[in-house]
Amino acid sequence: MLSKKEIDIICFYKELGWSVASTEPLSIVTSHLMVPHAIPISSYFYYSRPFSWTLWLVIASTVLYGSLTLHLSSREKQIDVGKCLLYSLSHILYTCHEKVRNTGWRAISIHIVLTSCGFILTNLYLSTLSSILTSGLYEQEYDTLEDLAKSPFISLHDEFHWTYYTTFTFLPEALRRNSISLNVSIVTAYRDGLNKSYMYWISDDRIGMVLRQQELLKKPRFYKLSQPVGYSLEAHCVSRSLPYLEMASQFMRRLHEHGIDIKMRADTFQVLIQQGIYTLMRDDEPPAKAFDLEFYFFAFDLKDSGLDPKVANFLPNLLDGLHELHIVFMSKGEPLFLKEDFYSYCFKKGFVNVILIYGQDFNSYLPYPSIQPIKLSNISEYLNTRGIIRNFRGFPIRTLRSKIAPRDFEYHNDQGDLVRAGYLFTAVKEFTYRYNATLESVPLPDVPEHEAYEAIVEMLMTKDIDVVCYFTPLEIWFKVPHTAPLSILTEYFIVPHARPISSYLYFSRPFTWTLWLVVALTVFYGSLMLYLTSGRARIEIGKCLLYSLSHILYNCHQTIRVTGWRDVLIHVVLTISGFVLTNVYLATLSSILTSGLYEEEYHTLADLANAPYPSLQDDFYRIQMLAKTFLPEALRRNSLTLNATFLTANRDGLNKNYMYVLYEDRLELILMQQYLLKTPRFYIIRQSVGHALESYCVAKSLPYLQMTSDFMRRLQEHGINIKMKADSFRELLQLRVYTLMRDNEPPAKAFDLQYYFFAFGLWAVGITVSLVVFFLEVANSRYCSKRH
Repeated sequence: MLSKKEIDIICFYKELGWSVASTEPLSIVTSHLMVPHAIPISSYFYYSRPFSWTLWLVIASTVLYGSLTLHLSSREKQIDVGKCLLYSLSHILYTCHEKVRNTGWRAISIHIVLTSCGFILTNLYLSTLSSILTSGLYEQEYDTLEDLAKSPFISLHDEFHWTYYTTFTFLPEALRRNSISLNVSIVTAYRDGLNKSYMYWISDDRIGMVLRQQELLKKPRFYKLSQPVGYSLEAHCVSRSLPYLEMASQFMRRLHEHGIDIKMRADTFQVLIQQGIYTLMRDDEPPAKAFDLEFYFFAFDLKDSGLDPKVANFLPNLLDGLHELHIVFMSKGEPLFLKEDFYSYCFKKGFVNVILIYGQDFNSYLPYPSIQPIKLSNISEYLNTRGIIRNFRGFPIRTLRSKIAPRDFEYHNDQGDLVRAGYLFTAVKEFTYRYNATLESVPLPDVPEHEAYEAIVEMLMTKDIDVVCYFTPLEIWFKVPHTAPLSILTEYFIVPHARPISSYLYFSRPFTWTLWLVVALTVFYGSLMLYLTSGRARIEIGKCLLYSLSHILYNCHQTIRVTGWRDVLIHVVLTISGFVLTNVYLATLSSILTSGLYEEEYHTLADLANAPYPSLQDDFYRIQMLAKTFLPEALRRNSLTLNATFLTANRDGLNKNYMYVLYEDRLELILMQQYLLKTPRFYIIRQSVGHALESYCVAKSLPYLQMTSDFMRRLQEHGINIKMKADSFRELLQLRVYTLMRDNEPPAKAFDLQYYFFAFGLWAVGITVSLVVFFLEVANSRYCSKRH
């Protein structure tokens, strides 16, 4: 159908080896086998698994050795071997309570050694067994295709893919034989439903969607074998000679580069979930067991008057960063203090998962939109309320109004309304929308610029604000709480692009100085050979120099007197050399005139120390730069500070009089203004100056810190933050804060007077040299005439 042009495009990637037209490939997509997770072993095997067979052998040998030494050390009393074996075994099991008769220091030593071994081995066994009973034990997984050939699972395919699969000779023979084919609808139902009776072969882009159904499972049903089984191109199959093939390829490439295809996959998965085709699978067992050891992370005893003041002050510091764990407060009787005050204290310190127990009563509270005490009948009811507190019910989230484009900025729209935007602010805004919260903007503190950072840190610690749309520099990493880091951002210098050299120097640049030296030596060598081979005719040296130079310049038109085969050979060599050198020179000069020549660029921080540009920063970052002793001293001294307004105007406008330091997420958008320039204004020095963590600064003991971290992680994993950056850049373009810069000069310009300076200089040098040679020849002729 594609060959006959009955259809134009197929929503299917092109397999390697297919002879069909396609859009431009964006990447190579691998296909893998999807294998059921290892089966849990029978629980009655658990007792033997804490120790390996070698350790069991050591224990048995220790018991027998202890029995034998006890029997031999009993001397004439000769204790029975069976009794000695019982003593030794009791010691190893750490259960020896009977009276032991010691017959000397040897027996005492043996009992001490056996008791110590028993204590260590018994506790090690019990702790390992406890861990096994908690997590479970599973059979060994298959890690390679060779291992998979021995598995009991059958691979399931449709007819088309089964034909391909059986032709893969690199697969083990047993693995290819252990496969069956069914119709597509049955295979799809089994595969999408993660039927554990089979294993499946599927491409990497689809396997990610299918396995995402396991996100909520404690133990996944399937895993992806890392070894690839096949390859395909990330390109759409199209009909032959498609008129808009280039447009389709460019459009798909832009979707890929901007991360929009990642968002499309997330939307597709959501649609499949809503349609019931995919299911977010859940474990059959309950999510938590009532009153198990793992449940009580922290428990505290309450007095009638409430928490002890020392405990109340010490508790937030003790649980710093752990405030979202489950905390149990216990009281002997019904407490006399107001529960609302107690719950207010808990919420202020970030404790939202709280149980208050007194007698047979269970109590807790709901924090949003205000403190609401609740009475619980059992632990299961408490666990159900943990889902309720994910709905903020309009609870305000306070964020700082910063002016750090493109992360967070403000502008007035056409209606005169103040609008806040930026890709970090948009992420926070999406968080509030997702969890039904409201957003409050808090103005910046009215302090000098260099004190603003310390003031913001203070506001976070005193909980005057909740979230700051700013990534966490390593310099303040230990000062402020933050969400879970997603990546490490690097700080770089951006430096003005090399300046164009003066056009009059273009004449000398096609050849390096070594090649110019070779040309000059060739001219003088040719002149000398012509002079020496002229014999009795004795052609003047100036004339020989003129002949040689004319040949090298490939413009020799005068009549040349040839006195022998040597002259012919010299003229032929000079003519060929002139032809080659002249054409290479003209071709190189033509290329230089088209593209232009620039001064040498700076590639390292050490090179940058010799740059004529000062670096421009605000006070805070300049203090940090001066403290970085790994930077060259000259580079640190060569820095200036300006207020934030002038600094932003110069940096966002890419003023070429300075160089700047920024983190790569902001550099990316600022340098996108150069997209249409023939020669960029700035480039990045790829040596790091500093680092920051891609994590939001938040208030201390933020009650919803884990929710915020999880939400920001999902935005990054699904590529949504890439789309947010693109939207912020478009907004800044519309506001004319950023500009898609264009070259000022026309694409081709006429040669100006400066271009001919070198030619004028060369002509003057030639006239001067010719006059010197002329006077030398006149003096030489007069000298010769006087001698005769």
